[in-house]
Amino acid sequence: MNPRWDWTRSRSWKSGPFIQSLGKDHTVILSSHILSEVQAVCQTILILSKGRLVACDTPENLEKRFAGTTTVELTAEATAEEVRAILAPLDHILEVTTREEPRGRCGVVLETDGEDALCRKFSSRSAGRRRPCCG
Repeated sequence: MNPRWDWTRSRSWKSGPFIQSLGKDHTVILSSHILSEVQAVCQTILILSKGRLVACDTPENLEKRFAGTTTVELTAEATAEEVRAILAPLDHILEVTTREEPRGRCGVVLETDGEDALCRKFSSRSAGRRRPCCG
């Protein structure tokens, strides 16, 4: 690990309260590629790309706006109908595509809003079945 990186990072975290106090009465410009650092000290974020302003909003709104989707592909030892029943109560699923496969299996493609806990929720919902759901 680069020693300068550690020094810069720890110094900027310590200056967070100072930057926040300055921001009450002044406009403070902070340049960083570390999103967690920017979120901790900024109320409004401007994103520049190649010298042009491409976004301006609160950290929360920008995170929602730029959060990517995730595609999950799996084979379930269940019918398409059973898979849809398991998935129905789960949040964060934008689209479900199923295809019947041999031996009572079902291919599943889930498009999610990027929520990482979704796979754990799917596994726990399917755990009560007589046969494993994911193969």
